[in-house]
Amino acid sequence: MELAMKIDTGTAVEIGVKVRCNAAGTEHTNIWYNAINHILTIDMSQSTLRTDVVYAAEPLASGRIHDKKNPQKTGTAPLQPKPDETLDLRIFLDKCMLEVFANGRQCITQQIFPTGTDDLVGLCAKGDRAKVLSLDAWDMAPAKLVNNKSGAAGP
Repeated sequence: MELAMKIDTGTAVEIGVKVRCNAAGTEHTNIWYNAINHILTIDMSQSTLRTDVVYAAEPLASGRIHDKKNPQKTGTAPLQPKPDETLDLRIFLDKCMLEVFANGRQCITQQIFPTGTDDLVGLCAKGDRAKVLSLDAWDMAPAKLVNNKSGAAGP
């Protein structure tokens, strides 16, 4: 799935997008933008009900790892908007990969391992007067390798 949204943060303290939500609300990954501290966050604290998954500081190291001493609940990146700039998010969900691009200049990536296959999405804000100016969503077709005449895999 791909999501594209433009949000006027108004006077909201935080703006959130929940992805890979199950219908019961017990499993979801939150993407937060904190407008006070100018921080973009992926919160994996409720990303999975699995007990064999540990999220690591490096996104591609997450999953079934043996070092459970230093699990990570969030991944963060700075995002300082320009004056009067909206929050523009492009969110890509491709199986276990989650990529969030913000305002064309910041990216944060994380692997997530939900137990279900639900693709419910939610929006929320803490504070006042945030406004979704546009929201588009697309299903993405899975990538496929195609052999070219030389026998090598290619696009």
